Amino acid sequence: MYRRVALTATVACGALLFIGHLKRKFRRNACAAVRVFIHQLQKARHETLKVTWFATRGLADGDALRALLDPRVELVVVATGRLADVDAATEILVSGDAPPYDADPGGLARLARLEAFLRAAQESEIPNFKGSYLGRFPLAFLQPYAGVPDVVAKALRRERRRRNVNDLTPLVCCNSHHNAPMTAELAVALALAAAKRLCVADERLRRGDWRARGLPAPPPGYGGESPLPQLTLDGKKALVAGLGAVGSRVAVALAALGARVSATSRSCSASRETTLACGAASARVTLEPAARFVELLAGCRLLVLCVPLSPETTGLVDAAALAALPSDAVVVNAARGPVVDEAALYAALASGSVAAYASDVWYHYPATWDDAAATAPWSPACDLAALPAAATVLSPHRGGAVGLPETERRRYAAVADAINAVAKSGDFARLATGPIGGLNIDAGY
Repeated sequence: MYRRVALTATVACGALLFIGHLKRKFRRNACAAVRVFIHQLQKARHETLKVTWFATRGLADGDALRALLDPRVELVVVATGRLADVDAATEILVSGDAPPYDADPGGLARLARLEAFLRAAQESEIPNFKGSYLGRFPLAFLQPYAGVPDVVAKALRRERRRRNVNDLTPLVCCNSHHNAPMTAELAVALALAAAKRLCVADERLRRGDWRARGLPAPPPGYGGESPLPQLTLDGKKALVAGLGAVGSRVAVALAALGARVSATSRSCSASRETTLACGAASARVTLEPAARFVELLAGCRLLVLCVPLSPETTGLVDAAALAALPSDAVVVNAARGPVVDEAALYAALASGSVAAYASDVWYHYPATWDDAAATAPWSPACDLAALPAAATVLSPHRGGAVGLPETERRRYAAVADAINAVAKSGDFARLATGPIGGLNIDAGY
């Protein structure tokens, strides 16, 4: 049986001599098909799929992940922080270590060697791959969290160009949205906390002050604020910017509360009604082109930002966008700090042209653990803490629930399911399975 399979593989490889006369796209497809066939041959010989989890701080629990993997998968954890220590025969590279903080250039620089690593491992340097039409290390790249650091995206784009020029098998790139439910839940919590002024009510009641309730009724001539204002979402217009894994969940939740929900999407070319599903819940929302963002802010009482950070979304919410919102509007940022122009935001909150801002993402992050106890997340000239407490709800980037046991279990399960799908099928495109989705390296997410 094995001899027949080997003979078939030999004939298939010989057929590649004719591929040079075909179009580039067909050549690549043919190479991918042969690669799948050879992977199936390796399975018949009980060979393994080599996976490397690269991290500078190590994997939280390598055994927990191994326990979920197919027996054909060989997992190696490289925790030295040296990309040179990654086996060049790796077929799937899991880049398990993100820069500690998105705004920290030093953190990004720690991954700068990935570019050199990807470019240095030439086919001639990989054992048994000399002159191979299969391409070279790695055959697939998986980022086990949403988004990808810019330095990595640039390296992957260069690798894509190299493969296209040399007619090699395309590099499969994926990332994970295993923590989208947690992020969406925090976004909704921030929206409700800001709309209902929960933080202010909590602080006052801790002092025994009930006046935020509105009852008992104040005496005649009382000039204080009573009751504490709150925004009712039922029947109000809400806009979710970005309809990805997080935005879709937020939109369904807001619709369930009675809000009239619209959502922007880059892939939408014209306004249309659509049904979104989240678990057992579903909701009708109006899908809008992203280009209509500022126009859609008129009459919008709640704006929730769920877009990735990119050149197109940096400063998306600027002075003009904030001015388009009603004065009782609440803005929630579950995206990235720079999506909102910092100076314009401070001016809008200080003047009262926007009622409240709730955010889990910021402009400045601590570089080390020692800095974590005393790092302001904004610039000195835009001190949100100096504004009235009712104007802000502040959260220290907890949306992804990073490091919590449940989150890590979800991460391992998502990664294992995707890798097992490749091990069983031999098709690296199957890496996009469940919460693991294709990574657009041009957009960076």
